Amino acid sequence: MKNYKWTKKNFWSITIVILLSGLFAVSLYKDSKIEFLTTENSEYHDVISSPGIIVRDEELLEFNSFKDTSNLVFNYPDGEKIPKDSVIATVYESAKEAKEVYRLQNLEEKVNDFKHLSSSIPHNSESINVLSHRINSSIENLLTLGLNFDFSRFHITHKKLWYLLNKKSIAMGKNNNFRAEISKLEEKIKELESKKTSGILDICNSCYGRFIRYTDGFEKSFDCNRLYDLKNPLDAQPEIYDFKPLGKIIKSETWYAVFTVSKAEAERIQKASSLNLSLTGVDSISLPAKLESVSLSGNNCTLVLSCDRMNQSIAYLRKETFKIEMGIYPGMKIDKRALHKNVDSDSVGVYVKYGNYLKFKNVDILFADSDFVVCDYGFDHYSDENYLQPGDKVAYMGKNLFEGKHI
Repeated sequence: MKNYKWTKKNFWSITIVILLSGLFAVSLYKDSKIEFLTTENSEYHDVISSPGIIVRDEELLEFNSFKDTSNLVFNYPDGEKIPKDSVIATVYESAKEAKEVYRLQNLEEKVNDFKHLSSSIPHNSESINVLSHRINSSIENLLTLGLNFDFSRFHITHKKLWYLLNKKSIAMGKNNNFRAEISKLEEKIKELESKKTSGILDICNSCYGRFIRYTDGFEKSFDCNRLYDLKNPLDAQPEIYDFKPLGKIIKSETWYAVFTVSKAEAERIQKASSLNLSLTGVDSISLPAKLESVSLSGNNCTLVLSCDRMNQSIAYLRKETFKIEMGIYPGMKIDKRALHKNVDSDSVGVYVKYGNYLKFKNVDILFADSDFVVCDYGFDHYSDENYLQPGDKVAYMGKNLFEGKHI
């Protein structure tokens, strides 16, 4: 019997053979392994997000008669529409008189708020959990505004929080009316009205529109008729005025969202049958929008969307992150890798796990993206065993898939 001498060469030869065998086994396993995902019926929102800027047709209110505006009182609240040549503000003899008038206005506003709350009691359908969530969101918004030193929307957000806290109190049964509070406030109003003095100067506006006290330096930066010329809207810088604006008049309810996206995203937006716009600065509102222009800017495109819905919150916004919604597709979202063509019928479908075998099922594609598709699922599909159903386990990874394959 021969004795084989164990050499270094023998060792490495056997090691290499074992490694190659292992790699071959792993390769076979990967080729035979099939990955599945369970389908579910839901809604897919086709959305593109992009930072941009809001442009409005605005006219500044200049006041050059006095450098000191401490004696001045505005006669209209922020965001209210006012007719042309209205007395938008009044100047009083002293700052003390102006302060008393402001105090009177605040009390009247508080009475109106309480009356509005009282009228909403029979129609208060929001649950305590929903109100708690909205309260937490308002607190977060207040903190964010404070940290960013953005006090333009602080009063609106604070007022909203006050309103929500009282609505929650009503929902919990702690307050059924506000008669006592209203009565006390009305007594103070009568007292202040008896002491109110007349102003020494009235300031009128020259055009009809929505009055906003806050200015940000962008009021004269854009021409609404030439927005297609804007190439990099976020590069715009605020102007420093050589006068102190009292505020501004928003002359039109139509405003414009100007932003930059890739060419592919611009094509998707252009092809959309309808567009809706959401703003990060306005909670839970989706606004209908219209595409006004698309202009090439380097490798990207600058788009202008118009919207004719305006309120006080939107009137304060300038630089925003826009969410452009191009459609809502109800159906089943599946990985694009799962799609196969049926060699017998040329129909498109997927392979699903059917016991220990694969079964081919047809799909109707509603929407296709680069990585996935949304498949239709309607009344006609409910009882069709050859059509993809919610809960089916779809094969999205694997090789050599075919009808009846044992798995």
